[in-house]
This record gives sequence, structure tokens and C-alpha cells, in this order.
Amino acid sequence: QKVPHTKYVFANAELPIPQVNDGRDLENPDAYYTMFNAVDAETMDVAWQVIVDGNLDNTDADYTGRFVASTCYNSEKGMTLADTMRAERDWAVVFDLEA
Repeated sequence: QKVPHTKYVFANAELPIPQVNDGRDLENPDAYYTMFNAVDAETMDVAWQVIVDGNLDNTDADYTGRFVASTCYNSEKGMTLADTMRAERDWAVVFDLEA
């Protein structure tokens, strides 16, 4: 977030991993998800997380500090290059921080 001050540092995970990541679902890509994380800028503690389908990439917040958007690709949840490119279009995720 940019103004009036930085409350959160946003860190999106680009590559999906098993959730819960304890080794039991390594061979089951259906259990893989990506995490979108908000880190408190003053304490550097994780403030909140959201599980998202697909691979998250570029992230930015609006200047009011209300919305955060991240591009998302690999909606197919593919594990090979050919599988990840199957869909012609993917999406963007938008988070309303007030909500």
C-alpha cells in the first residue's frame, strides 16, 4: 500500500504447493493451491492469507489502499508447460481490503 502510509506488504506465491504442506499430498496436484499473503509492515508478522487457484504473478495496490490486484495464470492447475498454457485467457484477482 502506498498512502497515507504502508500498512501491509503484499507477497503472493507464484507457484502452487500442497495445502497442508506436510508431504502427504505431493503426488496429488488437485490439493495444490497458491497463497496470497499480507504482512504487517511494522511488525513483519503475517496479517492474513487467502488461498487462490492458479499461479499469482504481478501484484499492486491502488493509491487509496483499499484494493489490491494480482495477475493470475495457470487456471488449469497444470504441472507441465503444455498443461499450464492450455487456456487462452486467465484472470486477475482483486482483494477489497475493507471487506
